[in-house]
Amino acid sequence: MTGEMLQIALEIRQELDQAGRAFQTYTCDDFTTRYRLTSGNQAGRFAKNMASELDQALLEHGLRTFPPLSTLRNHETARVFRSYTVASSLLDVILTPSQETDQQLGEITTKIKGMWQWEL
Repeated sequence: MTGEMLQIALEIRQELDQAGRAFQTYTCDDFTTRYRLTSGNQAGRFAKNMASELDQALLEHGLRTFPPLSTLRNHETARVFRSYTVASSLLDVILTPSQETDQQLGEITTKIKGMWQWEL
């Protein structure tokens, strides 16, 4: 893993810490800009292998992404989550279908049902 990816992951972690947030949405362009600034390569492209490296670096800083950064195209977005938060746990419940997570998802929806107006 490159030092650039670890530096970018650290910066993102520090941003979340300073803002007191559990998650934040970023565009693929945001990651490309960060890579260019960190590496000093103004023409650098944020390739899929670099995106996978950044996902790993984020994990080392207690963060994860959805969707995985390697699946993004220009102008698409990904959400960076703190691992082991409610948002991260909810994502796991939704993305890992099983009888156990069906029960967990049912309990979650029962708890939040009626708390706001759903517009579908």
